[in-house]
Amino acid sequence: MSREGDPNGASRAPLRAVFFDFDDTLAETTLADRVAYRECAIRMETVYGLSKKRQDEVIAAYKRRLAERPWNDEFAHVWTHRERLWAEAFGDDDRGLAMRHDVNSTFRDCRLEQLRLNSSVCGGIEKLRAKNVHVVIITNGHHVVQREKLAACGIYEVVKLENILVGGEEVLAGRDEKPEASIFHEACKRVDVVPDEVMHVGDSWTADMVGAENAGLRWRVWVSQRPDDEKCESEQELSSSKRAKKVDAVPRVENIKEFFELLDEWLDEDGTLPASNILLKTRSRSER
Repeated sequence: MSREGDPNGASRAPLRAVFFDFDDTLAETTLADRVAYRECAIRMETVYGLSKKRQDEVIAAYKRRLAERPWNDEFAHVWTHRERLWAEAFGDDDRGLAMRHDVNSTFRDCRLEQLRLNSSVCGGIEKLRAKNVHVVIITNGHHVVQREKLAACGIYEVVKLENILVGGEEVLAGRDEKPEASIFHEACKRVDVVPDEVMHVGDSWTADMVGAENAGLRWRVWVSQRPDDEKCESEQELSSSKRAKKVDAVPRVENIKEFFELLDEWLDEDGTLPASNILLKTRSRSER
C-alpha cells in the first residue's frame, strides 16, 4: 500500500490499536509522587518534630525499600506491606507505630488527590476512537495500587475497563508484566487485533520499547525527556554503538501531548501510517 506524495513512495499499513503505558505516559505520576513525599516531610516536621535531615533520611530509606520490595504477598494488603517499609525506614524511633501509619496514609491519599491525566489525553483518545482505532492501557504494578490510581485520575471514563491490563493481575493469572510478550499479546486478544496492526506508547525503554518490539508490535513511540546521553535505562542491554542505533530507530516525544499532535500528522483518513517505525517523523527540540 502506498500513497501519492509520500517520500520515496513509502508503503503504509493500517493502525487498528494504540496501547499506552499509564504512569508518566498518560498520567503525571512522578509529579504526584513528588508532591506526596513533600507532604509526608511536612507531616514528619509539624506533627513529630523531625529535622529536615531526618526527614530526608527516612524518605530515602523508604524509597530504597520500596524499589527492592514493592509488595509482599505474605501480607493481606499491599498498603500493610508498605506501612511496614515506613516502619523500617523510621528505625528505632519509639513513635514508629504512629508515624508509619500516619505517613503511609498521607502519601497514599495525597498522591491520589494530585494524580491527573495529561490535559491532551481525553481528546486524543476520542480522536482515535472516531477513526475506529482501539485504545488499550498496559500498566505494571500491584493491582490494588494501580487500580486506585486509574480510578483517581478518571481514566475509566475514557477507556473501557476490559481494555486496561494491570501487570499485577496478569501475574495472578499466570502471565507476566511488561516487558514480557504475553501481556502485549493478551492486549491484542482483548481488542481482536494482531501485533502488526498495533502501536505502543510508553516512557520506559526496557518495559515499553523493548517489550513491544519483542512482542512483534509494528510501531513504538518513546515518551522521554531524558538527555541524549541517558537514552536507555539498562546499560547492560546493548553495547553503546548498537544501543544508539536501536534508540535512534524509535520515534521519541517529550510528552503525550506531542504524541497526539504528531499522530494527527502521521495518520491518514484511511487509518494508515507509514509502514516502518523509522519513517514516523518527529520534531527537533527547536520545533517543540
